[in-house]
Amino acid sequence: MFVLYIVGLASQTVIPRWDMGIISDTGELYFDVSSDISKINLIPFHTLYKYFFELNANVDDWGSISLMNISANMLLFSPMGFFVPLIWERWVSFKKIFLLGLSVTCIAEVFQFFVAQILTM
Repeated sequence: MFVLYIVGLASQTVIPRWDMGIISDTGELYFDVSSDISKINLIPFHTLYKYFFELNANVDDWGSISLMNISANMLLFSPMGFFVPLIWERWVSFKKIFLLGLSVTCIAEVFQFFVAQILTM
């Protein structure tokens, strides 16, 4: 289960978006890997700041959107705090699990940056 979780986590955080199929007009197979470098944010907590302190005139319920985004990110990484102490007994303390979760999220962000850099070359 833990391996499946890690694969799922990587597919949602690190692996770039891709699309493949057959072009209906020509019958040709296509494969497209995309990454939008303009969406990369290297300022820690910048998005959270924008969610809570800057209002967007185009969004009616900005508070709900920000709460949903933050909740979804917490849910995405919360199984790590469940699986790791079950597998490794020395990782039972809250401090270790918190630092592990923080490290994994930072590593995912760094990987996203490098993947985006490679795809824009």
